[in-house]
Amino acid sequence: MTTYLTEDWVAALVPLAADLPQRPGLDLTVNYEIAASPQGKVRYYEVWQSGQLVAAAIGKSKEATCEVRFKYSDALPVVQGTVDPDVSYMQGRFKIDGDYHAWIYGFRPLLDSDEYLDYRNAVTAATTFE
Repeated sequence: MTTYLTEDWVAALVPLAADLPQRPGLDLTVNYEIAASPQGKVRYYEVWQSGQLVAAAIGKSKEATCEVRFKYSDALPVVQGTVDPDVSYMQGRFKIDGDYHAWIYGFRPLLDSDEYLDYRNAVTAATTFE
């Protein structure tokens, strides 16, 4: 088990996503910023190519398509799968800077898939939340 938002947790994301199928054209680099976490402000990024998570690391990517910004208390239920990200976004619980269309609509085929649900459940099961 790894603690949410630690370097070990971010490093575990790619192996947990190994079973996601390819989805040609689903290419996205996302910077995440989580404020007010137990570790303070945490930034990490994910690189998605053809619907597969190929890299994740602490910090910011200069090639990011967009940046998703949460408060820790709002990120938890989304990561844990207890709140739909669309509902959270529409309630103003997180912000998207940059190409928000790519994250909201372009990412949708992946986020709505059974395989992504399995991935999210694996992440939740492997994570300790403070």
